[in-house]
Amino acid sequence: MSSASSAPREDSPRHPVRLVLGAWEEALAALPGDRSGQVGAGQDALLLWSALHGIVTIAMALPYEVDRRGLIQRADDLLDRIVAG
Repeated sequence: MSSASSAPREDSPRHPVRLVLGAWEEALAALPGDRSGQVGAGQDALLLWSALHGIVTIAMALPYEVDRRGLIQRADDLLDRIVAG
């Protein structure tokens, strides 16, 4: 068995998460380089992915219906902070 076939699927270059992270990394890399708190497009993309996933996962796990506008606002606030640095 080759190492590529035994690698976790998220380590595969063809896994969809790589495409999403790549797109976010490209978008973040295109921003001005003088953002305060910037840690690099790759790390910012991973932080963005993790945080958005966490916001949605928590909302889905709650035993009551979540305010969609509030959820969207939290996601927008997160994007603003990542973009602004």
